Amino acid sequence: MSATIALDPVIDPAIDPAAGPGMGAAAAPAGTTGSAGPSLPPTRAARFATTLEAEAAALSGGAVVADGIGGASGDRYVALPAEDAAVTFTVDVPRTGFYTLDFAHALGGTSDATRGLLIDGAPVNGAVTFPNLFAADVWGEGRQRVELQAGPREITLTADLGDSTVGIGTEGTAFALDSLTVTEGTAPSAETSARSLLMNNGTDLIAIHESALTAAKDTQGFGPYLAQLRHRSDWTVDHVESGTAWFRDTTGGQAGRVLAPAFDSTLNFDADGIMNVTYGDYLPTGEALAVAIERDYAMVPGQPLLVERWTLTNQTEVGDKLVTWDMMPTLDLSGALTQRAEWDERRETWIVEIDRGNGKAPLWLAWGAFQEMDGQQADDAGAGANDGFRLPYAEDPGAAQQGGEGVIGRFAAGEAIGTDDISAEGQGVRLGMVREDVELYPTRPVELYFYTTMAESREALEANIATAQNPQGTSVAGSPTFWFEQTAAAWQDRLAQAKALPETGERAITDPALAEAYDRSLVTILQSQQPEYGSFVAATNPAYEFKVWPRDSAVTAISLDAAGLYDDAGRYWRWMASVEEDGDDRNPQFVDGTFYTNYSFFEADQGIDFVQPEWDAQGLFLIGAFRHAEGLRAAGREDDADAFLADPVVREALVDSADFIAENIDETGFGPPEFSIWEEFFLYNIYTQVTYSQGLNAASRMAEELGAGDRAAAWADGAATIRDAILRPTTADRPGLWNEEEGYFAWGLTPDGETVVDRRENSANLAIVTGLLDANDPRAIRQIQGAIEETGRDGYGISRYDGDTFYSSSPYSPGGTFESRVDEAVWPQMTSYVGMAKEYAGDADWALGSLQWTAAMYGEGFMPPGEGVDWSTREPLPSTMVEPVTGGWYVLNLLNYAGLNDLRLAPVDAAAVA
Repeated sequence: MSATIALDPVIDPAIDPAAGPGMGAAAAPAGTTGSAGPSLPPTRAARFATTLEAEAAALSGGAVVADGIGGASGDRYVALPAEDAAVTFTVDVPRTGFYTLDFAHALGGTSDATRGLLIDGAPVNGAVTFPNLFAADVWGEGRQRVELQAGPREITLTADLGDSTVGIGTEGTAFALDSLTVTEGTAPSAETSARSLLMNNGTDLIAIHESALTAAKDTQGFGPYLAQLRHRSDWTVDHVESGTAWFRDTTGGQAGRVLAPAFDSTLNFDADGIMNVTYGDYLPTGEALAVAIERDYAMVPGQPLLVERWTLTNQTEVGDKLVTWDMMPTLDLSGALTQRAEWDERRETWIVEIDRGNGKAPLWLAWGAFQEMDGQQADDAGAGANDGFRLPYAEDPGAAQQGGEGVIGRFAAGEAIGTDDISAEGQGVRLGMVREDVELYPTRPVELYFYTTMAESREALEANIATAQNPQGTSVAGSPTFWFEQTAAAWQDRLAQAKALPETGERAITDPALAEAYDRSLVTILQSQQPEYGSFVAATNPAYEFKVWPRDSAVTAISLDAAGLYDDAGRYWRWMASVEEDGDDRNPQFVDGTFYTNYSFFEADQGIDFVQPEWDAQGLFLIGAFRHAEGLRAAGREDDADAFLADPVVREALVDSADFIAENIDETGFGPPEFSIWEEFFLYNIYTQVTYSQGLNAASRMAEELGAGDRAAAWADGAATIRDAILRPTTADRPGLWNEEEGYFAWGLTPDGETVVDRRENSANLAIVTGLLDANDPRAIRQIQGAIEETGRDGYGISRYDGDTFYSSSPYSPGGTFESRVDEAVWPQMTSYVGMAKEYAGDADWALGSLQWTAAMYGEGFMPPGEGVDWSTREPLPSTMVEPVTGGWYVLNLLNYAGLNDLRLAPVDAAAVA
């Protein structure tokens, strides 16, 4: 028998406004106790949450109740041996849906613990990881997110990982289990963080922050650190090698241990657009420090200003001794340029003149402190891509014999710090500031603030400094918190322009995680947008080299239009029109109306050779431009819609894209073959053929406004021709892509038009998502059901195709071989396709489940995942996090479910537009 403990539900005011102060409590959900209060609409029921004590659960094997560790709820817990033990809780689930399971545990060993999870005796994909807390009396949590059916449910932790977690070959580890908290709704990962994020001020600054370890293949860490800083005067130049900090423990007056920049960390944007960096374990030794370190960035919208807040918190108990630290923030400038730096003592600021060469006027940079510093240092030697700061990873940089190597001013154990340099000149100047003996009393955080600004003249820089240090122009310098408040207000105003999710009615969004993922997706997408051009990086992780895929960026812009952020989307569509190829001599392969597969994020029109050609961007450009104009009109912005389609650059690009597709339909009935979307085969790929057909569909609707009314019928006819070819059976004399026998759309057709690559792959579902095939068509029903049954690996998680080994054993995996422990990593993008198709077909429950599953696969802080998720651990793969298009597809799925956007375009009758 397992134990059931019914506690009062937690009423979350974010879910239930009626449960706020003075408003009483909502009626308790079934299976709980609680006071009855005002009745709520069915869609606004109170969120259920309950905590179950481990000592009251059913125990087996070597699991025993114990009481030797302080701080456990109820003063008791369950001691779990490394092997042969299980704990079973029973909870009365009020409603079917996603729930978050938080297991409170203590573990002071040398490695994490891993346990299998069973629901009603059936294994759940994804083991629960219990992180090593490095102290036996510290309580933390292990988290898993699962779908539970209404009614009594048994939740079991077992030492047997089972077949569902193949690839997790961890040794058994003993730990203490205190309780299980079951909360209705989803939560993001508590284990996986984004490893790199971009931020911009919307005008003239781009900054990139990277973690010490950016991918699974990394074995040596430096950071976390400010990895890049770029200015609009020349986006191609990165002016920063690294911006980070060193620390030294000086408690008791001793110049003791040095801590180098080598920390694990978590990274996310909060709801106010502030980038949060939380330092974790010290990588050289794997320990958690007694002093917590946080670094927050406010990239101030509309201001050439990046403000940093460092927060140091002594986490020891009140009454324990005072801790003092020295802190040295450092900024290493580009080794490719010559800089001249001067220290301005009055303003606690380094002022740097940057020689750009080639007869260009110098650029200016200021890096300063908002509080008084105790010294400053400079080094002319050059950073050399951080080499001077990389200490042997296998050894502790805190050791006296290692700590000072390569550090500015020899910031080492036993030596004084600060040389009080006042200038430096050379290529790759290193700058530092010193704050000595920062007093850290238990639990009382200490904040230190710094800023960076850039300008194209000394006069402009002086104005920037004055504004930064005294933003309100008073006789007393302003507080740096002003800039955080200003940034938060600007982002709140920006998000207020987005469509609001429904809070009542049939499609009310009652799970707060869905709304949180919506907001954070939009923030991350907008922070990843080129502030001048409007393009989007393919991924914020450096593994993809900060390139632009016009295909992915087009979908990302479509999601912004769907969310009502028309101006941000419009900047992308105008950029896309401006870079469309015009058949010049730079690459004869790219004729009028086509796009390179990749473009530079930092140059307006620099194509990059990579798996050429991929022609899906043309159709998505047409679809997106049509949706953009349609959205503007729906918002009452008729003049803006007219101006967009009348723009001669946009108009020419759209006409050329449509002509390229229509004029290259051959005897097969398909548009030209290419390598999209998975870049594996040169084929008539189904994904691209869908974009061709629906792109021409959109073009035919815009033809009159584009001044191409004479082409409307031809474009509509081209759309129908390609659509007919897609829907034609694979067994026809002239093969199409519909496999009648198996009930799915084949991957593609070889360029000779004779051989079908007869494999199921899920980009084909775009045909249903865009309306090329009605969701209730028997072919669509078979296609979607087959996707779930044949390529579903985690309930709602859908893989690209059967046998996909890209993230497991492919040498091309951006995170390194075996980043995913299993084959067929599931892609949230594919899940969103199926979610939208299911909603079209009337299965709103599956659509909602797909949204909750996707939000649960977000990284810490609700950062959108990258391309794939390891279904054996239910964790996103960090090497492509954050991928804006993945967040974009979540936004489209959510808005579709909520009834706020519909991506479908019904086929156009060519005769009707003739």
